[in-house]
Amino acid sequence: MKATKGAKALKEHVARLSDELEQLCHKNGMLEDTNALLAGEAAQQQEDNTRLREQVSTQTARIRDLEAALTQRQPRDRSAQAADKPESSAGARRRMYGVGSGSLAIDKDGLSRYYGDTTLSEFFTQLIPDGGVNNMCHLPDFQALNLPDEIVTLFNAFPLGLRNRPFSITVFSSFLPPRNKATEIAEIFYDRYGCIYGPVPREDFTGLIDEIYGTSGEPNAGGVHAHRLALFFAILAIGHQRSVDFTTSAGGGLNRSAERYYVLACAALSLAPLIAEAMAASVQTLFLVLCYLGCGTRRGCEESWLLIGVMARVGFRIGLHRDGEQFGLGTAEVKRRRHIFWELYRLDAWISFANGRAPAINLADTDTKFPEFEGEPSLMPYPYWKYRYAAACLWATTRLAASAETPSYEEAMALDRKIRTFPVPAHLHASLQGTEVWSWSKNPAVAVQQYCIVSDKELSLVFLHRNYLAVALHAENPLAHRYGDSVLAAYRCATRMCFALRDLYKLHPRIVSSMWYFWSGIFSSCVVLAAIPIMAPGCRTPTCNLAQCALENLKQACLLYQEGAAVSPQINGADILRNLERHAETTFRAYWSNPAKFTRMPPPAVETDEMGPLGEMTVTHAVASRSHSNSPNPVASQVSHMRTQRPHSDPLHGAMQDFLSGAYGDLPAGAQAMGAYQ
Repeated sequence: MKATKGAKALKEHVARLSDELEQLCHKNGMLEDTNALLAGEAAQQQEDNTRLREQVSTQTARIRDLEAALTQRQPRDRSAQAADKPESSAGARRRMYGVGSGSLAIDKDGLSRYYGDTTLSEFFTQLIPDGGVNNMCHLPDFQALNLPDEIVTLFNAFPLGLRNRPFSITVFSSFLPPRNKATEIAEIFYDRYGCIYGPVPREDFTGLIDEIYGTSGEPNAGGVHAHRLALFFAILAIGHQRSVDFTTSAGGGLNRSAERYYVLACAALSLAPLIAEAMAASVQTLFLVLCYLGCGTRRGCEESWLLIGVMARVGFRIGLHRDGEQFGLGTAEVKRRRHIFWELYRLDAWISFANGRAPAINLADTDTKFPEFEGEPSLMPYPYWKYRYAAACLWATTRLAASAETPSYEEAMALDRKIRTFPVPAHLHASLQGTEVWSWSKNPAVAVQQYCIVSDKELSLVFLHRNYLAVALHAENPLAHRYGDSVLAAYRCATRMCFALRDLYKLHPRIVSSMWYFWSGIFSSCVVLAAIPIMAPGCRTPTCNLAQCALENLKQACLLYQEGAAVSPQINGADILRNLERHAETTFRAYWSNPAKFTRMPPPAVETDEMGPLGEMTVTHAVASRSHSNSPNPVASQVSHMRTQRPHSDPLHGAMQDFLSGAYGDLPAGAQAMGAYQ
């Protein structure tokens, strides 16, 4: 290559390198500028972070100071907060909306009994019964029943049973009735009891009959498990119990037969200890024994409460809370276990309500499905409806009532709407006051189911409203109070409940007279109606006198209760209601004779003031100590009631707040609905 050409190529190469160097220098400058900018932003961010940390530290110290000041102030302001702002404590661990935590009785020996916010009214009369807080179980008259010592020994071991199993099951053979008699009594059981409760499908009884009587028809207890034999006796006990016609003098001696089979059922269950041989029949037997106590004697309420806990534990032990389908069980067995579980759950929830205590079964811990119903929803039978209602509404109401945290009024009203709008199959609609579309069935079993639906829904509603009612009735104008809706709701509950049972009793007195828990609702409804003219005799709407309407309905309800009490095992409540009726009328008339100068009348003097211990104060009663019952000097038993924190001069006010319980009813003519009842 020539020198001139080589120099030219070299110059071009140098020029190209110079351009690249210039570009690199430019990029380097840009990078240096970017780094400087980022360094400035980092410094600013660091400064901002430091400032934010200082602000957080300052605010944290301020919050701690405020919390300390609030802690010092709360003891002084607690009473005022409860009275003036009842809604401010929603979610608080302690109930502060004007209603306390229930009623607690403790005697000198430490024997105690607690009834919570939702306790049925009649149970409060047993808070301090004669002889203290003990003696609340049903004890049969063994001498009159003429039972052998082996049976008595086994009965006394109920429900857990004897561990060593000292007796043979053949001890029960002589008490087995002829097959046709057993079948006859079982038909009464399913006709008058099975219409409400269904823990024992007919297929189970058919299997029992075949096991006990075989093909020969002669009874033999030797080939039957003790718990299945106990179930057989329990069916006969309730069948005999329901065969009694309380409306006539005939058939009164049948109670002894019922009592004998009840003892035999308990004894047979004790022959095989629950700790070792629990099965579905164990739960079914406990269920029927509990219902026998509930239907036949009020003294068994505490025993029933304890038994439901045992039932729940046994149910969990045998897996009733888990759906049988996931274990590959047969279709019939899956359906059977579902029915037993939902019967158990519903009964547990209602007994918990009646005693104001938390249930034994938490629905969140279960996955048992409903028994399937393949027909039209409008034709759904009562058992299928009640299971769904128990899960959708009764569960929510139970949790709301049993929770240690105070629910807001808005939560209660939302649940109220859910209960009232829960659909009912058309064929189970009942004829209630002011309606003409539906009517009571001429079939006693269906009519009782209609009333059970009324009771299921309306008793749930009154449990929601009665504490709020107690607070509202202290106001100058209860209907203008924040809880005024509850005043109307409670009035409607009581009125419609009374009229519903009145109509049902006229149509089917035989079956209704044997169900005291129906009458218990009337007792509680009467107390609700009495509360309005006693606590707020001037309560009225723009178009009617609500207190006067409540008093008039109270008189009719008391007459109904007295008529039922004449043939009901529980007759003591009639005296209480007569005293309430007289006091309500006296107070109402005294107020309207001169409202400006009205002075509240003292409660009526009675030999035993059933309502005195039910106020918001601690009252001392002379009750003999259990360990010194023969002492000439009775010892004091204290009853602490924390239902209301607002003082008032009339101790009957506190009694009303503890007694408020009922169902659901129409307003008087012209009354204006408020809030959720518009």
